[in-house]
Amino acid sequence: MNCKQGDMAIIVKSWAGNEMKIITCLHLMPAGAEGCDEANGVRWKIDRVLEDSWGRDVTTYPDAWLQPLPGIGAEDVEPLLVAQAPSK
Repeated sequence: MNCKQGDMAIIVKSWAGNEMKIITCLHLMPAGAEGCDEANGVRWKIDRVLEDSWGRDVTTYPDAWLQPLPGIGAEDVEPLLVAQAPSK
């Protein structure tokens, strides 16, 4: 497996143009769950909704198509996002 629970990862393979998007791996999907098939292997529930190549919403992603961002977790990025948020 490439990722572990809580990892932030970059999508390195996609049939829908999702390459280079950053997601967080929330938890592994159980075998046989919706969207989990043998062809794509282990899937992660992710923290955002993406579109597949048919325009459908996707909330899981194959582990094999992800590359973890070493040393970066959601707890490291959230303060940066808050600091960069536009002031009202």
